[in-house]
Amino acid sequence: MKRRDLIKTGTAMAVGFSFPVLSHGKQLDTVSGGIYDQLMREMDSMDIIDAHEHLIPEEKRISKQADVFTLFNHYVNCDLISAGIDPEDLRLVFNSDLPLQERWQKLEYYWNQIKYSSYAKCTRITVEKLYGIDDINVNTIEEISAKVANGNKPGLYQEIFDMCNIKYVIDQNGLTKMPDPIYSQMPLLQGSSFMIFATKKRFDKMCKEFNMEVTSLGDCMKLLDKQLSAWKEQGVVSIKIRTAPNVEPNAIEAEKRLQEMLKAGDWHIDNYQTMDPFNNYILHECMELAAEHDFVVSAHAGVWGDFRDMDSKDLLTLAIAHPETKYDLYHLGFPFIRDTIMIAKNNPNVYLNLCWTHILSQTQTNSALREIVDSVPLNKVSAFGGDFVGHVENIVGHLQMAKEDFAEVFAEEIQRGRFDFHEAVGILKQCFYDNPKNLYKLS
Repeated sequence: MKRRDLIKTGTAMAVGFSFPVLSHGKQLDTVSGGIYDQLMREMDSMDIIDAHEHLIPEEKRISKQADVFTLFNHYVNCDLISAGIDPEDLRLVFNSDLPLQERWQKLEYYWNQIKYSSYAKCTRITVEKLYGIDDINVNTIEEISAKVANGNKPGLYQEIFDMCNIKYVIDQNGLTKMPDPIYSQMPLLQGSSFMIFATKKRFDKMCKEFNMEVTSLGDCMKLLDKQLSAWKEQGVVSIKIRTAPNVEPNAIEAEKRLQEMLKAGDWHIDNYQTMDPFNNYILHECMELAAEHDFVVSAHAGVWGDFRDMDSKDLLTLAIAHPETKYDLYHLGFPFIRDTIMIAKNNPNVYLNLCWTHILSQTQTNSALREIVDSVPLNKVSAFGGDFVGHVENIVGHLQMAKEDFAEVFAEEIQRGRFDFHEAVGILKQCFYDNPKNLYKLS
């Protein structure tokens, strides 16, 4: 019996372990509780598209020692830092050569301050569903670590994808992983970061690869076109950008800036510097070519660092200037959520991708979902993307939280009479599978 079948019957097999599946669903006090449970069961049987990951090759992941703290090393660590843990102590926590108990003592206080956040909840659900352990504490870290280590072997990624009924993964960790065996087992597709002319070294490498000498802006456009064509042949389905201020391109200023760069001994210019006249021109040109080559443009917005520089409203300039280009707007632009929703409502070429959002904040995501259902065409919503790097196990917890969010909001909307149960299930199938499949043209 396959793992996914075991889950449906109430028992699942972690990599190397069997355990009872424990219910982590919310118990609502109203009549919607029954509807909620029914919706959760329906979603558990659905095929899923994971619409955003940054997964490293499985070979690289399993080559490293793994324990309970491996599950903390993406997002939970961010909340630990926010809670005030000393950076040196956090470094020691992730040093697998040190005893588990010693490492736990470094973070126990801070874990207790963040364990009820959405980041920590994701990891707690993962531990419960994968290993049958309902808490992470000083008494359970040894057992959890043993089970994480036991599962850290070839087939880990496939086991997780099968458990979650994930059929496709839109992975955006560059083009270096294509030969990895996992990619012959599942039709994983990926995007490529838009930093095409990031450095002179990279620029020169591209010129050599395509046997081109670049002396003008026109040559740059030909080089850009060749690069996108090559990516298309390699199976790339999207070009990734981040939202940032940009203006109408100026070819004269862009040419002037290019000539300065060509005369310089070295340069570094990336897509964070969108107001640079050359980079701004390349950005707009790339948006045009994306439509010609049938790429989706995946747009990161909000969240990290000084998120004022990643306002989702900055996508409007591109979306309006390039109406044939399709944009998949990530993360609901946290915290610019209402602006992001309105952008998707008003622009037929902008779509909403709820990757990362469910573990950023379930409360804000639930609120946003209510507004999305109320205002955005439902064929424009992709429900889930884990957004993890090497911590593939946490996809289990994140997907569970995504289902909880949709079940809670849809149960309430069924009660209100917005749609009936059958219609709700159809919309859920759209959001978790059909919409990203259609947007990215996955065969």
